[in-house]
Amino acid sequence: MNGDFLATLRRVNGERLAAWCEGGPLPDATFHAMELGGEVGEVLNVVKKLEREAKGWRGSRATVADLTEELGDVLICLDKLAALYGIDLAAAAAAKFNATSDKVGLPHRLSAAAEGFPAGAMYRSGHDGTGPDPSQFFCEAVSDAPECRRVRTVAGTEAQARAQAAARLREGDE
Repeated sequence: MNGDFLATLRRVNGERLAAWCEGGPLPDATFHAMELGGEVGEVLNVVKKLEREAKGWRGSRATVADLTEELGDVLICLDKLAALYGIDLAAAAAAKFNATSDKVGLPHRLSAAAEGFPAGAMYRSGHDGTGPDPSQFFCEAVSDAPECRRVRTVAGTEAQARAQAAARLREGDE
């Protein structure tokens, strides 16, 4: 799934919601939140049935296809709630993922574009530990457009190192 898909979902989801309400008032945040909660509950119910089957217990069954359908419902409802508040789900997920990686000291990052890197760039960052000052942070970034470029920056904070690397890669795009 990519940003283009989420942008298309946002547009078509809004159009369908307006048509669904037939010119009446659109649902508010409480409705969207309850709808999302209901769909998440359905996901949990399917997972319970899948686990029941995996353990050989008695009871109703579900399939991975059922789980796929319910996860789709969750994404649709999540998008409607996010749209109400103007939240970009791809950017929100990338920011939260990256913040958690920072918090627990892992180099894994998502959506370099959300950090100001050129489209298609990838990066990793963390404590440097290789230079004279082990308190420094590094960022290594690679961009494949228009040609492959690799940069490494070191700064006093991880955010500064990422910003410097993004700027250096963007310079190559100009």
